[in-house]
Amino acid sequence: MSTITANSTPIPANANIINAPASHVSPQSGQHNSPQVHVSHQRKEVAVIFVIDGTARMQPHFQVIYEAYIDPIIKQLRSPVISEGEDGQTKTKITPVLKYGLTIFGDYEPLSTNTVDRKYFTSDSIMFQDILKSISCKKGGIIKNAVEEGLVAALELFDEYREELDGKELIQHCILISNSIPHQIGARCNLLDKYSGMKLDDIARAMNQANIKLSLISPVKD
Repeated sequence: MSTITANSTPIPANANIINAPASHVSPQSGQHNSPQVHVSHQRKEVAVIFVIDGTARMQPHFQVIYEAYIDPIIKQLRSPVISEGEDGQTKTKITPVLKYGLTIFGDYEPLSTNTVDRKYFTSDSIMFQDILKSISCKKGGIIKNAVEEGLVAALELFDEYREELDGKELIQHCILISNSIPHQIGARCNLLDKYSGMKLDDIARAMNQANIKLSLISPVKD
């Protein structure tokens, strides 16, 4: 019997919204107001790419993972966050401007028709979730598949998106959902030469250098 476990780096949880204390009138003469809390508002660019195992190895697990992890993660990432200043007198409401990207990996030919499929960023959450639900996990290798190709494709999508932002601050999440063992032969389906031959350790270093938070969700057997 298989169970689903999530091995992932933390994704920031939503902070509770705390209402500012109301003013209070004491029974004695004179009115005493509680300290006024100032709330500022910010919008931050957030980009998340799901790197999904599109092979038959994922087929028995994908629906459970979608309902237990993917859908809640999407809802969490797009929720506003309230942070409180050190002085206790200021609060900042951060509203994410969330973009969703997707790469789906299979295996190399002839075991898969497409080794990797890329979907560029969209802000339409309904359309994105419809695309996720339409993924048909089929074919691929018996044990090993082209995990590195999916991750390198994600790096390339992040590179392109950062260029569009022209230096604007960006929070980046890459979430790998896989039930396959990587080939560890190095990327060969990359579009950018700098990623040629990259293996998992190289990819992890590249993501760390680019401030991309990498997470893993994988079914494991008891």
